[in-house]
Order: sequence, then C-alpha cells, then structure tokens
Amino acid sequence: MNILRAILVSFAGFVCIVAISGSISLLALQSTIMNRTVVKDWLVASKIYDKGLPSALVQVANTESGQGSNPNPQPQTSVSVSPEAIKTALNTTFTPDFVQAQVEGIVNNVYDWMESKSPEFTFSIPIDQKRDTFIQQLTKAVKPQVAALPVCQSIRQAQQSTCRPSSVTTKQFASQLATQSVNESGAFAAPITNASIAKGSQKNLQQSNKSSLAQLPAIRAGIDMLLIILPIVAIVSIAVVILATTDGRRPAASSRLSRRIFFGMLLTLIPAIAVIWIARDSDFGLSNVFAGQIGDLVIPLIKTIIVGLSAQLALLSGITCIVSAVAWIGFTIWRRKLQAIETARVPDQAPLTQPVQIPQQPQNFI
Repeated sequence: MNILRAILVSFAGFVCIVAISGSISLLALQSTIMNRTVVKDWLVASKIYDKGLPSALVQVANTESGQGSNPNPQPQTSVSVSPEAIKTALNTTFTPDFVQAQVEGIVNNVYDWMESKSPEFTFSIPIDQKRDTFIQQLTKAVKPQVAALPVCQSIRQAQQSTCRPSSVTTKQFASQLATQSVNESGAFAAPITNASIAKGSQKNLQQSNKSSLAQLPAIRAGIDMLLIILPIVAIVSIAVVILATTDGRRPAASSRLSRRIFFGMLLTLIPAIAVIWIARDSDFGLSNVFAGQIGDLVIPLIKTIIVGLSAQLALLSGITCIVSAVAWIGFTIWRRKLQAIETARVPDQAPLTQPVQIPQQPQNFI
C-alpha cells in the first residue's frame, strides 16, 4: 500500500510540474505573439516602417499579383528606369504612416479571424490610389538620369541606343518613362488583396498556405482551452500529493514538490535570460539566412520577437521560481518544527550504565 501511495504521489508531482511549465509557456505566447497590441509594438520597435517596406510591398504586387500589363503600352525605348530611382519614388510615395496603417490593418484582420470575430481572413492595400503620386515621384527621381542622356539624332538611334529624343523635353521624357514603367508592371492597376496574391501564387504553395492558415483559429482556440485546463490539472495534482500523503509526511512531500517546481522553472528561466543576453551582440545567425533589403527588414523584427518572448518567459518563470522557493522554505521550516515537537514528546530514558547490585542475604553460620 505504501509503495502504491508513493508512486501516486510521485506521478502527481510530475504531472503538476508539466502542467505548470505548459501554463507558463502558453501564457507567454498569449501575452505576446497572440496579443495584437504587442505585435504592433514589436513592428514599431523593429523600425520596419522606416527601412524600405514600401519597396517590398510593391514588389509583392509586381511579382505575385499577376495583374498583367497595360493592353496599350507606351512605345518601347532603349532607356530603362534605374532601380535606385524606383526605390526613391517608392519611399517618397508610400510614407511610413501609410505603410504602418496598412500593416496594422492586416494585423487586425488576422487577429479578428483567429479570434472568430470574422468569418474569413481578408485584406486590401489600396496602392491603386497611389498610382498618380508614384508616377510624379518617379518622374522626379528619373529626371537626373534622363538629363544625363545625349540627344538622339534619329528615330532609329532612339530605338537602339540610350539617348533622349530631340522632340521632347527632359521632363516630358522622364514622365513618359515613369508612366511606361508603371503601366508595364501592372502593379498599380488594382489594390493588393489576399485573393490577388493567391491567384498569382503557385498552386501547390497556395494549397499549402491555405491549409496552414486554416489551422490558426483552431490553434488559438486550443491554446485558450489549455490555459484553462492546465492550471486545473496543476491544482488537482497538488491536492493529490497532499491527500495521498499521511499527516506526518505532508510537510516533507509539500517541500519536495515545491523544490521540484523551483528547479523545473529554472530550466526555463536560465535559457530565457541567456537568450536576452546573447541578443545584445548577436543576430542568432539570421544574417546568414536573410541578406540585402529583406535582411534589413526581417532580422530586426525576428530579434525583437525572440527577445520579447524570452523576456515574458523570464518574467513568468521568475515569478514562479520565487513563489516555489518561498513555499519550499516554508514547508521545510514547518517540517523541522514538527520533527522538533515529536522529539520533545518522547520521554527521556537514562541508559543503564551502572551495574545492578543484588543485595546479599546474611549467612547463618549456626
């Protein structure tokens, strides 16, 4: 019977530690990644809106939307718009405030869908409303490039070499190049939506992404359910440890359980602090995975997410460590006091160190 009771107490203690560890991890997720306000703050802290995100958004529109080109394009010339001019025009057209508003709108739509506040995930970025502004900014950006071109001497030369036709001014030719570039890309013909991106994606990739995204609401609901179940499991496990232990051994069992919880939380606290410390001077090798403009955008954001999640884990596990340490000390003191009381109740018995002398009867010599 004692063996079965010991096994039950040990198993309940193990379940309690697993339940507490799981609750801490899920609570850290819920208060960070699953919190739209925290995610928005991470985006601002990573300065992603000031590092060329407009260029990335339009590149998505150009390469993935599949909107096609203008059916009546401008006459072809041998002069092409430089990438630097396009980048400059994009950054001046799509201001950080505009980009932040669009990204936060997408974030809100994602979380509304995950929280079952919306039946499906949709978004729309109205870049078509920025078409004329972009052409104006691209005209300004490409104007120095056009001004440096020599004047073409003939129509044939204009089609075969990089020169500016003599029939148009520098500003007019720059405007023609800008308009032609926008029309050929087709990027500003319509807003960027989830439907347009899915339409331009590969079929297999589309099905994979659709299947993965479809699980997000279920995952969110599962986490919410576990955050209710796991604390209940931990409380029930603690009750089993207390009730399955005899009265005289409950302080010792409670002290042992508190100690196990303390060291279990240290396994979360120490790595979390180590990650925060390493993040001060390291990018976790992300620069080997992401390079160029994508790296400038993604690396600071990923680091911000890692540090934010680690900080929350460190906070929650640290609090649990403190509580379990206090409980460990308190139950240890309680156990020692009970031992002292039990010892005091036992009557002192002096050992028989002196030999017992048997009185002798006087001898009768009569």
